[in-house]
Amino acid sequence: MLLIFHAIFMILAFLLMLTAVVIAHFLRKKKWWLKIHKPLGALAGISSVLGLVFTVIFAATGGGGHFQALHSWFGISAFLLAIAAPILGQAYLKGGKHRALLKKLHPMVGGLALLLMLLSII
Repeated sequence: MLLIFHAIFMILAFLLMLTAVVIAHFLRKKKWWLKIHKPLGALAGISSVLGLVFTVIFAATGGGGHFQALHSWFGISAFLLAIAAPILGQAYLKGGKHRALLKKLHPMVGGLALLLMLLSII
């Protein structure tokens, strides 16, 4: 059951992040895009945290090994980037002296997280 919950939350994280990326890429000219993009990214991060929690519980209770498969490495990398992307996005919106760097870094990290999620699913 733990692996089923893991899969549900990770697939949900992928779909939420995919939707956030599509909105940012194709609907950026709409006035409302950021109001939808931000919570979708945050929910993707939260969903990935929940997915990770279920797999850690599964592994801790003797259900499986740690980082023995490529899926695990893609997954933990995607998880870290899925958490980093909304943080970078918020930092960009707050401004500051690194704003130009954050503007480039945020979509790159989000896109890479999405790619790693897809590779992990495959």
